[in-house]
Amino acid sequence: MSETYSHPYTGKYVLTRSYASGVRVGFLKSYDPETRHAYLTETRRLFYWEGAFTLDTVAMNGIKGGKMPMEIPEIMLSDVLEIIQCSEKAAKNLKNFPVHTP
Repeated sequence: MSETYSHPYTGKYVLTRSYASGVRVGFLKSYDPETRHAYLTETRRLFYWEGAFTLDTVAMNGIKGGKMPMEIPEIMLSDVLEIIQCSEKAAKNLKNFPVHTP
């Protein structure tokens, strides 16, 4: 990857969908379009959600129910297929959604 490449959503709260890792939200620190690796910080996995039919809706409105584990400081994802910038409303909802504990 070129050291000068910067994804337009770098530094923004985003929702990602990857081939093997599922759906995550967090701040995009970097993305390499050649390898499709994304580095997220302050990140959570969306294990299950209610109140939104598509990920586009999740990124715009957040969720009404579901299961999300605790936030982790950082993660490197591979095979990222989709990066959607979240609205402020959705980011607040997803960051503050209750932590699911089995």
